[in-house]
Amino acid sequence: MPDSRLHTRSMSLLLLVGLTFIPAVACSQAETPTAPTPAPTPGPTVQAPAVLTLEPDTASPVGQAVALTYGSRSQEPGKIVVAVTAFNLENRGLNGFSSARGRLRWNEALLEIDGIGVGDLLGGNAGGRVGAPGDWPEAPGTFPFLVQKNDPARVTGSGELVLLRLRPRTDVTSGTTRIELEPFLANEGGPFPFMTSLLLYPYQPNRGNQIENTYGATIAIRPGG
Repeated sequence: MPDSRLHTRSMSLLLLVGLTFIPAVACSQAETPTAPTPAPTPGPTVQAPAVLTLEPDTASPVGQAVALTYGSRSQEPGKIVVAVTAFNLENRGLNGFSSARGRLRWNEALLEIDGIGVGDLLGGNAGGRVGAPGDWPEAPGTFPFLVQKNDPARVTGSGELVLLRLRPRTDVTSGTTRIELEPFLANEGGPFPFMTSLLLYPYQPNRGNQIENTYGATIAIRPGG
């Protein structure tokens, strides 16, 4: 039969070893702490492009008219394409027209030109061309244009004449501006001068203005995101 005193002594020694082992492990863990996980470094903030919208003066132009509308092509994020659009244009007595001249005005402190193109009614970019009339002086805050077909065939009816893509100037994130055709004196110095917002070619001065109604629009800029 085992000596009970030996058994008691063995249990005391085992208990003593066990008790001294736990603090030793705890001490070892305290001396070598786990390094903290570094916080993720935030990446650069990406600014969403501004959102531009167009509110036309009317959705239903009346008579022989020209209006500023939302362009049908070449739209890009953070920009807006505005079209000078014809409605029911005939150029009476001259069997239509093959080119048109006008002058657009908007707040240039907010928006600048990003691109320009020919509308489908005058042949599109492949069948027409557009630029600034060489005989018109610079007018602050305006954009004069002359858009024409490459061939002499005349057109009538409705459709886009010229498209203008605009973008906000640097640091502009919000604002509103009117955009409209500015009336000008046609055939200046001739026997029959007249005011018009869009001059159709060819024209006969004695017939005067062929545009019955002109409509503008309002462009709004707001922050993206």
